[in-house]
Amino acid sequence: MLQKPSTIWSEIKWLVLVAALVGCYSWGRHDGRALQEASQLRDAALVDKAIAAAQEGAAKEIAKLEIKHVTLQQRIERETREVPVYRDCRHSPDGLQQLNAALENRAVAPDGGKLPGNTGSVTR
Repeated sequence: MLQKPSTIWSEIKWLVLVAALVGCYSWGRHDGRALQEASQLRDAALVDKAIAAAQEGAAKEIAKLEIKHVTLQQRIERETREVPVYRDCRHSPDGLQQLNAALENRAVAPDGGKLPGNTGSVTR
């Protein structure tokens, strides 16, 4: 059976419309994928740049550190020997002051800056 020419053109129009929609959809998906990949590459480049800057900054700060060795061995050993029960072993106020001074990288005069006094009379 033959169809009318207007119905054939109507079907062809629908096929063209469906083909155009499928083509637009696939082109949009392809373009969207390309934009997403470009965005991911840009984000990865920014992360790499931030990591490099952080490492460089950390390296510069580490290079500025000055290592200073402070030995308080004799003072602490003497205090440890005075208190043989380790649960009661605590620093005296002077020992704690010296340890804090060493941690803060500052100098503390021995015995709090006091000179030993002579309690007896001087005989010559």
